[in-house]
Amino acid sequence: MDYTSYMQIWSSFPRALAGLFLVVSVLLMGGCDPLVNIEGAFFPAWLVSGVSGLIAMLITWAIFRRTGVDQYVLVRPLTYVCLLIMYTCLTWLVLYAH
Repeated sequence: MDYTSYMQIWSSFPRALAGLFLVVSVLLMGGCDPLVNIEGAFFPAWLVSGVSGLIAMLITWAIFRRTGVDQYVLVRPLTYVCLLIMYTCLTWLVLYAH
């Protein structure tokens, strides 16, 4: 084999590995997503948790703005993203962790 054939093998390897990883992860995580019945439509529970976490974060932001706490927050984007993640995980634990 010459140099170009080795390069063709190695250049296709990451793409094949990524495809294999995607297929295996989809097959293994298919049963990990509980469904929630909302008005007859089944939604994934992570979507419900994410939306409720976003709403809770927006309410917290409004409270911080109204009380003046927001001006003392040093890194606002990081703070509010962390609040979003915290509220989302908390909603997941309260509603769906058994």
